[in-house]
Amino acid sequence: MTATARAPWAVQRLMSSGFAAGPVLLTLVGRHGMAPFAICTVFVLAAFTLVSMPWMHAPRPERPAHSGLWRYIGLAPIAICVTLLMAMLEAASSAFLPLYALHMGWTERQATLLLSVMLLGAIVLQTPLGWLADRLKNPRALLIGLGTASTLGALLWPAAISTPALAYPLLFIWDGLFAALYTVAMSVVGSRFSGGDLVSVYAATSLAWGLGSFAGPGMAGSSMAFSPASGLPLFVACACGLFTLLPVFLKNRA
Repeated sequence: MTATARAPWAVQRLMSSGFAAGPVLLTLVGRHGMAPFAICTVFVLAAFTLVSMPWMHAPRPERPAHSGLWRYIGLAPIAICVTLLMAMLEAASSAFLPLYALHMGWTERQATLLLSVMLLGAIVLQTPLGWLADRLKNPRALLIGLGTASTLGALLWPAAISTPALAYPLLFIWDGLFAALYTVAMSVVGSRFSGGDLVSVYAATSLAWGLGSFAGPGMAGSSMAFSPASGLPLFVACACGLFTLLPVFLKNRA
């Protein structure tokens, strides 16, 4: 796998690390007072300092081979749809998984920890799944397998949520498998596109991420309003199941 194709694995681990650290920090410092805002300010300033260093240079722009957003949606529909799915479910889980656990009788601290444990799975499991992806010659089959596992795993949430000893490992493994969908799909993009075309595909996925982050919480909230006990797992399972159909039918697309 090329360095360009490997980059999404590192991005996914860093992004999941940030998502996982947030609930832990709130658990440690509390949700009141200036401490949470001060910590966020430090992280933002640190990031700004890093990208402002003189050795950080933007790559030279290259003209893409095609023009128009829809052209690249047609060239890389799986990568763009998995970005939409990832953003939808990450935003929905961050907002509603603790509420779902609270509804099922968990304490606030347990519910917050459940979210962190779930996101930790997306960090830890990327290394073994990346090793597996490097050795499989058919990433489409891996995407189908990960999508199927994510669908079935979400359907197990209602049965496991009543027992923390089952819920913690289930959510840990589930999010690791689910997050690998994004990194496998983006690795395929990195191996098939380069230069201006790669930038254009990434630009399309950025739009998909924004749309997913906007739509996900609303759809999850409506699902929980319809069925507090099973609405969120069914929403997650349906979304993963619909995505899994894409690599089944779009055999030659990224």
